Amino acid sequence: MVKLVKLVKQMVKQVKQMVKLVKQMGKQVKQMVKQVKQMVKLVKQVKQMVKQVKQMVKLVKQMVKLVKQMVKQVKQMVKLVKQMGKLVKQMVKQVKQMVKLVKQMGKQVKQMVKQVKQMVKQVKQMVKQVKQMGKQVKQMGKQVKQMVKLVKQMGKQVKQMVKQVKQMVKLVKQMVKLVKQMVKQVKQMVKLVKQMVKLVKQMGKQMDHLLSHQIKAKKRPKNVKRTKDSSICIVQSDDDHQQIEKHFGCPSCFEHFKESKQLENHFRKHHSECMPQLPTQQTNETEESQPEVDSDDESQAYGKRSASESSSLDSKAELMNPSCLSFVLPSADDRLIIDRFDVSAAFYNFQQSILTHKWKLSLEDHIHCAMASTSILLLAPNRYPADLLPFFDEQQINSTIGHIELKYGLKKPTMDVDLVTKAVKILQDVISRTISRETAEINLLTLEAGEKEHKFFKAIAALVKKLPRVSIQEEVKELELCSRFVDPFLCELFDDPDAGTFFRWTNELTVESKKNQSSLNWRPDIAITRLQGVRWRYNLGFGEAKPAQPDSNHFAICKDLLRVGVFCKNSIDSQNMDGVMGLKIVGRTIT
Repeated sequence: MVKLVKLVKQMVKQVKQMVKLVKQMGKQVKQMVKQVKQMVKLVKQVKQMVKQVKQMVKLVKQMVKLVKQMVKQVKQMVKLVKQMGKLVKQMVKQVKQMVKLVKQMGKQVKQMVKQVKQMVKQVKQMVKQVKQMGKQVKQMGKQVKQMVKLVKQMGKQVKQMVKQVKQMVKLVKQMVKLVKQMVKQVKQMVKLVKQMVKLVKQMGKQMDHLLSHQIKAKKRPKNVKRTKDSSICIVQSDDDHQQIEKHFGCPSCFEHFKESKQLENHFRKHHSECMPQLPTQQTNETEESQPEVDSDDESQAYGKRSASESSSLDSKAELMNPSCLSFVLPSADDRLIIDRFDVSAAFYNFQQSILTHKWKLSLEDHIHCAMASTSILLLAPNRYPADLLPFFDEQQINSTIGHIELKYGLKKPTMDVDLVTKAVKILQDVISRTISRETAEINLLTLEAGEKEHKFFKAIAALVKKLPRVSIQEEVKELELCSRFVDPFLCELFDDPDAGTFFRWTNELTVESKKNQSSLNWRPDIAITRLQGVRWRYNLGFGEAKPAQPDSNHFAICKDLLRVGVFCKNSIDSQNMDGVMGLKIVGRTIT
């Protein structure tokens, strides 16, 4: 009996322990429910929940073992109950109660197993969600990479825009300088107009004075400019100045003299028809005293004067002064010979033929002669001017041009047709407003092209930002032509600050003229200059710009061509270079 009592007490203790364990398990189940709710929000706590599930499984296993042990003890107690009689009945009642408790615990264990299975399912679902989130993260990574590329492209475009803004600031500064210079020039022109009014009044008085002496002087020809001499600079001024020397000008032509007696002799000799008639005896004496002029020479002279209708007045007014020109034949070691044809000798003979002219030639009709007087041979494909044909035939001109192009690589480069087609398509989309100007600029800059083609497309992109979509009917002046049409295009082609090359709009003497202290005071519109340190080193190119005029002012165009040629030749001579670029801009045409 004592043993049974002890066993019963032990069983009661074990039952109490199991109750405590069940309560603890109930608490743990509640905690696990809370943890499961937290796991939905926090993926990191899944691992902890799995650990707790494992611990619960261990506890269940322990409970199963305890149940087995209790079954064994129950069997022993049944044997003892049979032996004990009444005590066994009481023990049976207690065992029945314990069995009921065990059944309840079994039910609770089954419920816990079901809950564990549900938790496992939830964990699997969470794993699937984590995998899906991983895929989404990968897609986000790809999108981030694309965004990084776009940001880099945007950065490049921003840098280019900053450069363009800086260039615009430079242009604005240059325009301010030009405006100031124009204001100064306008003031000077006002002064000159006042002086011209005074001179016109003086000339009117002079003509009245001549008429009072029965001298009918002819007026100077209109639309004819006075040809400047390199040794004399003609100014109009009434003020006394130490460096200004007063001359007496002829009222009928452009000749001028230091003394009035020389003017009188000139007027009697070249304008005798304007003098009052003298007695027949005196006129015969004067005719006999004057030298006779050969009829052939006279007809030849008038033939040269009537070379073109536009220059007839000029040729009658001014004579050629051969002493102002001198040419030197190159040495035998320094000549250009192509296919046994001596180009240098032929050019020298052409220069010498200029000295044979009695009357000055018009610039627009004899531009090759004007260029040759500065030792520049002007040649163009399929152009055979009459001045050159006595010394160069067509084959010799073409062979000379081909030799120069081959020697210095002057052939025009070709461009891929597909690239040109894509660029034209982009421009058509801009005109039709299918895409914006900014999109067109980005598309042009992102075309896959070589270095030279990329520069060309950059220049086109710069024009896209500046030009209107339709043609302007208003006349474009020189300042607007340079700032809106010419500068955006040429600046992208030739301006490279990182390489020390700058495309400049200048109105000052060239670097070569400053170094050599030349008397030539011409100022180019455009200069492509190389920078060395903080000083301009030398020029790589020059240019002149003129707006397109409806009356086609050929004189101004030829004058600009002559200026560009002289600028380039001086730069080649001073820097000993193979070549210098010359740009001639007339309206929207660049050559």
